[in-house]
Amino acid sequence: RSADVGKYDIEDDDIADLGGVVKYVHTEIIEEHAMDPLRKERKYGIDVLTRRRFKIMNTDAVLASSMRSMGQFAAFVTYDWGQATALQEMPLFEKYGDFVGVQNGCGGPLLHCDIRYPSSEPYSWFSVGNWCPNLKWSEKGTKSNPNPSCLKGPKGEIVMGGLCPDGIDKENFDPTAEPTGEPGCIYTYGKAEVVRLDDVVGLTEEDCGGRKCDNWLDFRENCTKTSLRRKFSPDGTIIETDFCVEFDLHPMCDTCFSEPCQTLLKAGKEVYLGMPYWAGRCDGRANVRRAEQTAAAFGIGDGMAKHRMVDPEVLEKNGICPRSHMNSYSCTPDYIGEDGSHGPYCTRNYNGACQNCFVPGTTTGPVPNSHPYCPLDIFHLEPYHNRSSYPMPKCKSKEASDLCCLYSKTCKGTSDPETATLDDNGFKLVASRRNSVDMATYLKRALGVGAFEDEAHIQWASYFAWDNAPIAITLEEVKNDMGATAAFAKSVKIAPKALVPKSATPGCFDTEMTWSPLDMAGTSASQESSATACQKLCQNTKGCLHFSFWRPLPEFPQGQCHLHDIGAVPVPNSPGYTAGPHRCWDDLDTSNYIDVGHKTYVTRELGCLQWARSYDPSIASHILSSGDGDTVEQQLQKCAAWCAANKSCNKFSFFASTKMCILAGAAAVAAHNDGAISGPPSCSNKELSNAGYYRLYDETPKSSDDASDWNLGPHPFMNISVSMVLLIALLSVGFIALLRQRSKDDGESRMLPTPSTRSEHQPLVHDDTSEFERTVAEEPRQDTGNLECGLMCKGNPE
Repeated sequence: RSADVGKYDIEDDDIADLGGVVKYVHTEIIEEHAMDPLRKERKYGIDVLTRRRFKIMNTDAVLASSMRSMGQFAAFVTYDWGQATALQEMPLFEKYGDFVGVQNGCGGPLLHCDIRYPSSEPYSWFSVGNWCPNLKWSEKGTKSNPNPSCLKGPKGEIVMGGLCPDGIDKENFDPTAEPTGEPGCIYTYGKAEVVRLDDVVGLTEEDCGGRKCDNWLDFRENCTKTSLRRKFSPDGTIIETDFCVEFDLHPMCDTCFSEPCQTLLKAGKEVYLGMPYWAGRCDGRANVRRAEQTAAAFGIGDGMAKHRMVDPEVLEKNGICPRSHMNSYSCTPDYIGEDGSHGPYCTRNYNGACQNCFVPGTTTGPVPNSHPYCPLDIFHLEPYHNRSSYPMPKCKSKEASDLCCLYSKTCKGTSDPETATLDDNGFKLVASRRNSVDMATYLKRALGVGAFEDEAHIQWASYFAWDNAPIAITLEEVKNDMGATAAFAKSVKIAPKALVPKSATPGCFDTEMTWSPLDMAGTSASQESSATACQKLCQNTKGCLHFSFWRPLPEFPQGQCHLHDIGAVPVPNSPGYTAGPHRCWDDLDTSNYIDVGHKTYVTRELGCLQWARSYDPSIASHILSSGDGDTVEQQLQKCAAWCAANKSCNKFSFFASTKMCILAGAAAVAAHNDGAISGPPSCSNKELSNAGYYRLYDETPKSSDDASDWNLGPHPFMNISVSMVLLIALLSVGFIALLRQRSKDDGESRMLPTPSTRSEHQPLVHDDTSEFERTVAEEPRQDTGNLECGLMCKGNPE
């Protein structure tokens, strides 16, 4: 209730993430035929959703125990009115005292936790508090004078709960107090953000006699739409009412998978009444759409734009998932061998906690229909990018409809939406591009423009036909879903422009961006009609890695196209320019490519390169001749080969403008140098794993006195030893929890230096996980021209 927000401490309660809280309201609060028709408010008076940020650190004893689950959590506790209701939970309190628990996520065909509410994505419940857990709130007493009957902890003391002293920040969303991980202080939380449920559902957009309805009761008594004045009788007959109904469903569909309900659904019978927001409770995909819509109402992350319902800050700070070797909830695949494994892997994409996920269509499993599916980029993220430890799963086929080959980009066929086959294989390939513009192009071909009612319908239908994991539905199911997506397009209050940019360019293009030098050797600016045409020219030009397209005004029929090789560096904030790689990541065979940042895609043998870095002192130098390669990439490989042939060489530096190749030994020190590209003599999988993939202007030394050995955690998650963030929600309340990660959770973790140990040449790095890019603050610069000239002179006998 809005009147109670902030009134009570959040202790001894069960809470849920965003998907879980929407499910709770849908199944427990609003079903009309199960409620008192004379009521004057929703059940329990719920009228708002609130979101809070929590910081959580469970105790060492809990994290070392067998009940540890989903990364940093413990066993879930069922609370009613502040009392733990399961007797079997009492020994846990007596042994461990305070802990924050989790109920493993629900989702997927075999993981529907509630027969009333299927979901195509997981949702989870959490428990907090543990203060005198054996008694109700009204019976506990106070913490200064607790009831003597309160449960005793492992040392005979009363269990006082894990909310830290001064752990409630009533002024800031992000709580300032930090949990210590000691008994009595395992979580803190901040000020609530609030949205009205009436606004989210759309009740306040309905007409109430020449004006918009004010609230739930006003809507119920005064709304004028006759289609909303209906409900179901106990036998399933639709009856008219003298009040408006927020939601009702056919009684036969209280159990979604029962034969009577499925018969009604397949026959197209009217099963749902009330507001369009609540329609489709027995449709797992509709329930996820509803949760995304609610995330957008809070302004969370990329809700209703990129299928992300977690605040970007959550994913920026949370780090990799602990392996959880000591219990059954493992983030390490249960089969590691030559053929890889189907899982379980772990991802934080669904709600910020470490959720098990699986790769479908492998030869070694999984158990049929194990869900949820892992995100498509999971094998490009730490720790699963390391092929020596986590080989790619072996797929049972190269058919995109089997889904497995989508992870390695080895499926037969093309994902080009203009030429992809009009069947399930083509559909799955286009969906793997994760781009609404591309999907709209494809669906117009596959279904025909006549399948859509208007432009908004096209855009929303296209958006919901892809996801960040392989899409499980078929092209025929997308066609059958047209009615639901059309209804959604009419009811949703979010502008569809949030889905599709005005300029329908590929998702890998960047605006106000160019590269320097402006034209690679042997080329000059050419006239092209569009950025896409400029990219095509780059694809057909040997050695071209990026392009820049400049059109001073939109009405100009032609623009200037510039091509760039591997030696170019990015120049952001360049008005009028659109830039991009020679091919988008989705169009590459990514099993042989590495993304070194700024959408620079190089073959694996060049994956250890460092831009704007040279090494000194040198042990040898040489100016390459015209016979050493036509392109900068070939010349780099020649320089690396010369280093490999020299037993004393540990690093090479190459200057494309002069073709100077300089060798350095193990004692050499790295220095910033705009004109240089450096690297080891060879780039094996081990070196890639040790160095990290993303080094284009993102160098980070292990410490301030060790600038010769650069080391980055793979993008997009920098493994910062600050905090991890988790999105969870309290019954009618949604909030975020911030977990502080301990480095001991994962011995392989790599951490950024603290500000006090940061090298003066180390740039500050900010990860934008939604775009898989980095923005880097300018670092101090040397007079690189003099340095380059001196090195040239030193290595040239003339």
